[in-house]
Amino acid sequence: MREPDQLGDQFVSKKKLEALGIEVPEDALGFYVKDKTLYIEAMDTGDSPGPLMIMIDSIEVPLSDEQVQRLKDDGLYSSEGFRLG
Repeated sequence: MREPDQLGDQFVSKKKLEALGIEVPEDALGFYVKDKTLYIEAMDTGDSPGPLMIMIDSIEVPLSDEQVQRLKDDGLYSSEGFRLG
């Protein structure tokens, strides 16, 4: 898992990932790719009452060979990551 400030500086529309059939959570901050897995970094504010604590969850999405190739073709296959906007 990465902290949001460790993701790359380039912003990518969530629609780019959704076009590949990847479900992107509403609270997603960014993503990066390693091998055949896409990691989406998303906020988790928790369900407990009390002080608001914001944590970052990493959601693992296995990728097909076709999805990997399309990410590479679009310049979005990177372990450095991208911010979602």
